[in-house]
Amino acid sequence: IGKVITPVLLAFLALLFIFATIAPIGPWQAASKDYIDPMKALSQGFLDGYGTMDALAAFVFGIIVVNSVRQYGATTNEEIAFMTLRSGLIAGLCLGIIYVFLCFIGASSVSELGHLENGAEVLVGVALHYFGSYGSLIMGVIVLLACLTTSVGLITACAEYFGRLIPVLSYKIWVTVFAFASFCVALFGLTTIIHAAIPVLMFLYPLTISLMILTFTDKLFHGHRAVYACATLFTLIPSLYDGIHTAGLQITTLDNVMSNLPFAHYGLAWVTFCAAGYIVGLIIAHMSPSKEKTA
Repeated sequence: IGKVITPVLLAFLALLFIFATIAPIGPWQAASKDYIDPMKALSQGFLDGYGTMDALAAFVFGIIVVNSVRQYGATTNEEIAFMTLRSGLIAGLCLGIIYVFLCFIGASSVSELGHLENGAEVLVGVALHYFGSYGSLIMGVIVLLACLTTSVGLITACAEYFGRLIPVLSYKIWVTVFAFASFCVALFGLTTIIHAAIPVLMFLYPLTISLMILTFTDKLFHGHRAVYACATLFTLIPSLYDGIHTAGLQITTLDNVMSNLPFAHYGLAWVTFCAAGYIVGLIIAHMSPSKEKTA
């Protein structure tokens, strides 16, 4: 995956990006209403990033990355952390470059393709524009390789985890189960999956990001359980609300309260709850004996 599939995927993406840069399909179109204000555009882009599921996948892929680093000779926690950080920075830079070009393609293709339902349709239209019938082949390779890398990692990680959690079923059986389940879900199509997943992601992502913040700042509070518990419980409240609200369920009284919270205008009301829970946890940790620490 790392030595062959990913480089080939990047090569095909680069081919598409080069043509789109040299000969743009059309001029950049004006931003839609959600992206006119710079701060609103930043927060909306942040929320749209939930759909990539990258943060959720990072938790799942973490064990695979750590095991791979160990196979390359890292033994101590410091070596593992350094190699993982270095790899993450390189991967983040590459992803950043890819997303910049994808934004460029999206902004310059509207005049020709119009507003489409999702990014996959935009890429297909752009590939057909530049390469004609061969564009379908190029996009097929890109989608195949992109999905293959993700699916292999996810199915492997999930199968390993559930194999340890429920050892009655072997690793191979869990692989088969997850592969078949994923195949069935994929039949519904990308747009349907995105619409169905958004409420779930709006619920899970604040909790995921808060856990990441806690993990990176663990040494500041010596890994005290109270900080983890309070920050997570406080964040759970707006997470549940965001999931329910996104699913289309309206609670007028609750809507009025949540809409007046700091950052609510940007869809990030959970930040306030997370910060409050973090502070409450620090206070409890300061008042509690050291034996309550997780470390």
